[in-house]
Amino acid sequence: MTTYHTIGARAPELSEEVLRWFGWIIWDEGHHIPAPTFAASAEAFYGRRLSLTATPKRDDGLHIISEYHIGPILYQDLSQELKPLVVFKWTGLKPDMNVVGPQILAKNQQIHLGKLSGYFGRWPERVKTILDDVDLAVRNGRRVLVLSQSEGEIINLAALWESGNWTNNTTTHLFTDIPVPTALEVGETLMPMELTPVQEKRERRFLENATHKLATQNLTQAARDKLLNQMAGVEQMLKQLEVFKKIRTEYGRRQIQYVRALLTRMQRCGLMVHKVPAKQRLKFVEEKQVVFAIVKYGKESLDSPALDTIFVSTPFSARNGLQQVMGRSARVFSGKKAPLVIFYEDDIGLLIGMCQKLKKHLREWPHEEGGPFAYETVNHPKLTRSTCNLPLLLGQ
Repeated sequence: MTTYHTIGARAPELSEEVLRWFGWIIWDEGHHIPAPTFAASAEAFYGRRLSLTATPKRDDGLHIISEYHIGPILYQDLSQELKPLVVFKWTGLKPDMNVVGPQILAKNQQIHLGKLSGYFGRWPERVKTILDDVDLAVRNGRRVLVLSQSEGEIINLAALWESGNWTNNTTTHLFTDIPVPTALEVGETLMPMELTPVQEKRERRFLENATHKLATQNLTQAARDKLLNQMAGVEQMLKQLEVFKKIRTEYGRRQIQYVRALLTRMQRCGLMVHKVPAKQRLKFVEEKQVVFAIVKYGKESLDSPALDTIFVSTPFSARNGLQQVMGRSARVFSGKKAPLVIFYEDDIGLLIGMCQKLKKHLREWPHEEGGPFAYETVNHPKLTRSTCNLPLLLGQ
């Protein structure tokens, strides 16, 4: 047994004997095969190939790469014995762009989904909305999973839930309260400068070429001085980049320290983020009535037949993602309550559009795949038809 990462990275150096040794090669979650690194794991071996996945068709169309390496779909059964009811809860919350705009906007002045998700974890009204619903579900005996695109938001939610006080929190130190270290705190005096890997590579290549040029070409004094000045500027930039990297490393250390401290006192819930060891994540899924998880782990790395309620803090638009989330709650389990998937819909154009796409997916879901799926709305002011009663649903 091995991982996509390991085989993909080492495929070029594997001997012919190793490549021919295996008669059957099986990929779990095979919809990941089209990724450039992972595809190398599929083309390396000679044996029969089998891919297992609930989402063979990718929204980006790249499933054709998987089909090229593995072959066509041989068997498909996406029907579920339980069909979850999907609920879209209108929160009516709209951020004041004059106040929080810089925190959630990208460079093009459009809302950045990742930054918005992170802000949600610091927005008291929204945090209260979600945790009040989680509390109601727990009091009705439900097994709950809370999903977010943001690590910061999901850790904040877990910390506040663990504290038991999310209405007027003044004492719980949040993950997003961790201060970013200053240059002086990491022993530096230069101002930090962030460069992308591509930018860093370009600047280092310039230094190499400039050094070679100085050594091999007969430059005029003016040209030589100009090139030396440019090199000095780039060297200064790279020194500032190193300061940035030291700050980032220290900030990451503080974040890990926070999560470890949270885990030591965690009694009421579980947490699934990268900073939590894999064995502990699995233990949380088995033992805790409430688990807070980033979407990556909640969609694919969670196997809990008893799970019946999923709260999705930030919506998305992909059909495959919707299928994976619904599938988490569709397993048969003795005494299980009616499965529910709740999406929060804020008064934000980007999120409204995503929810509309999700509703369209549910309406048009193929019959042979268990569809179409019912959905309800809560509190939406523009809908004339009656909306469902979420407290009543959570009590069923």
